[in-house]
Parts: sequence; C-alpha cells; structure tokens
Amino acid sequence: MYDDEGLPEWFVSDESKHTRRDLPVTKDEVQEYKMKMKDIDARPIKKVAEAKARKKQRVRKVTLDRAGRELKPLLTTVDINVRGTKCSRFKQIYKKAGLLSTKKKEIKYVVAKKGMGKRAARPSGHKGPYKVVDPRMKSDNKRQKAQDRKKVDTSRCCYHCPSQSLHFTKQYSALEMVECMKKVAQMNVDLSVEERNLLSVAFKNVIGARRASWRIMSSLEQKEESKGESEKKEQMKEYRTKIEEELKGICNSVLDILDKNLIPQATNGESKVFYYKMKGDYHRYLAEFATGNDRKEAAENSLVAYKAASDTAHTDLAPTHPIRLGLALNFSVFYYEILNSPDRACRLAKAAFDEAISELDALSEESYKDSTLIMQLLRDNLTLWTSDMQGEDTEQKQEQVQDLEGEDAS
Repeated sequence: MYDDEGLPEWFVSDESKHTRRDLPVTKDEVQEYKMKMKDIDARPIKKVAEAKARKKQRVRKVTLDRAGRELKPLLTTVDINVRGTKCSRFKQIYKKAGLLSTKKKEIKYVVAKKGMGKRAARPSGHKGPYKVVDPRMKSDNKRQKAQDRKKVDTSRCCYHCPSQSLHFTKQYSALEMVECMKKVAQMNVDLSVEERNLLSVAFKNVIGARRASWRIMSSLEQKEESKGESEKKEQMKEYRTKIEEELKGICNSVLDILDKNLIPQATNGESKVFYYKMKGDYHRYLAEFATGNDRKEAAENSLVAYKAASDTAHTDLAPTHPIRLGLALNFSVFYYEILNSPDRACRLAKAAFDEAISELDALSEESYKDSTLIMQLLRDNLTLWTSDMQGEDTEQKQEQVQDLEGEDAS
C-alpha cells in the first residue's frame, strides 16, 4: 500500500501500528454499546447531586467525630497550663475540621504602567497582599468594586447615614427606594440636599414610567377609536384606568408627605422652593389625566404651589440657581400644557433664561453643569413654542417639550 523502499526498518516497524485497518464492528456490538450508554444517560442530574451531597455529609461526620476525639482529652487534662496554649490547640483542631471560617484577604490590584514591569511599589495605606496586573486586566478591579457595591445595606439610606446614597440608588428597586425615602421624610426633620434629591429621584422613578405608559395607552386608544375597533379600545381603556389609579396613589402619597412632614420643617429658602416646586409638579401630574372638576382642582393647586415657590425663589435664590431655573422650566410647562397658555409660558421661560444669562459669569463651578443644562432646556422649549405660535406643525414638535424630569412633557 505504501512505498517503503529505502526507509529504515525500525521506522517502518514503528509506523506499521498506525497503518492498521480498524476492525469491523457488528450491529449487535453497536446496539450493546448504545444500551450501556442509555443506562448512563438515564441517571438524572438530581440523583447525582443527592448522592454527592450524601457523600459530603458522611465525610463531614467523620471529620467532626475525629475532631471530637482529639478535643476530649484536652478538655479533661490539666497539664497544659500555659496561657493561650490550650486555646490555640482548640483553634488548630477546629480549623483542621473546617469549623473556623477563614476570611479571605483582600487583594489590591495595581495596574502596571508603561515601563514599570512588575516593579510596582506597595500601594499606600494597604497592608495586605497586592497584585500587579496588566492594564488590560482592569476588569478584575471593576469586578471587585461591583462585589463591594452589593454589600451595601438599605439601612445606609437612613437620615443619619446618607453617605452611600449613590450605591443605594443603583442597587435597589424603585419601590424599595420609595419606601426607604418615605421613612426618612416622615422623621419630621429638614432634609439635606442629598436626601432631598434622593426623595425626588425615588418618586420620579416610579411615576415616570407610569406617565410614559399612560401617554402610550392614550395614543393607542385614540388610534383604535379612529379605526372603529371597540373591543381593543375597551381593553386599552381598562389598562389606562388602572395606570391612572396608580398615578393617583403615587401623587397623593407624595403630596401628603410634603404637606405633613416636609414643608412645615423647611428652614431655608432653598428647601421651601424645592418642596413647593415638587408640590406643583405632582398636582400637575394629576391634572395631566384628570377630567372635569378634578382637573380644574389639580390645576389650581398646582398654580398656587408654583406661585409660592416663585415668590420665595425670587427673594432667596440667585437667577442662576439650578432649583430656581428648574422651577421656571416646570412652571412654564404647566402654563403651556395644562392652562393652554403658550404666551405666558414663553414669557416666563424667556425671563428666567435672560436673567440667568445676565449673571452667568457669577455662576459657581459646582452648579455650572446643572444650571446650563436647564437653561438649554428652557431655550429648546422657547424655540418649540415660538414656532408653534407661528403656526408650524404642533403635533410633531409637541413630542419634544421637556420639563426638569428629562421626559417629554406632552
């Protein structure tokens, strides 16, 4: 079969084992092999896991019995009288039996820089082990930080310890955050800036999704009504009504906390403006879906709250203050959306924008980003509303109207 002429005999002999043909396998042998494999495959994973667990328990019992036998003479002997010797022996036996939990030392990752190699110095302030890693292994460090964030407890969001609020907002659900911040608000104290923001974000997260769902369902319901499909329309109406009930419950809960706990405890102008603005916002949310007298009442309450916030803001806050600018933004959206008064909305937004522009040079560095962002939203709404008043396409533009919550206000 092969041309072996000229090849050494030892090579031909050694290679002959690789050139043998496979022995034929009968159908009966194949069937027998399949039956063996069938028995193996039929063994459930659950049974395997249970068997391994039983074996682990037996090994554990043997280990504990051995440890007990070693500890028994130590308990009765009086020869070991050196302080700490008997205790250290106990610890050795417990550790050997796996009864002592050993805390794993935290490894500090040091990212190697160009030309450093593995000669990185020990990180300052770290006494444990450290490891020099390649810059491409930064994911190890990120993974460790992610694990640390998971260890944060909800109790850290309480009034006396708000320092871990950022971790809290990332880790826990919107409803958990709302419940926690409601407890904080009901302590009848003047909240700090961070706590106020957490309260606002908590309720914004739960109400924002429902406002968006309500708009979508209302739009779909109108489309189905134009098509004449009554069955789908009734289903959508039922779902929209359910969303409205949830919205009403959330808004009333916020307004109750504001009236009973937060506004009476406000000690400075900034807090008062923040809470009255929040009160106006949630009455406005009620007016978005209410009808008849309910809508009229919600609109009046919202107007009163916004005016109270504006009076305090003009006396206590600078024109460039983010809270004052946010109030002007949401108040102008209220005029445009709820009272259908684009002229007053434009006047209010333009006045707030012009006042902030005139004092932009005096704006502090820490609030520069927030203030300029809200000023941009004011300018965008002004452009939209002006073009709308001039007769341009309202439906296309109205989807872009924004309030401070960063959502479409239409």
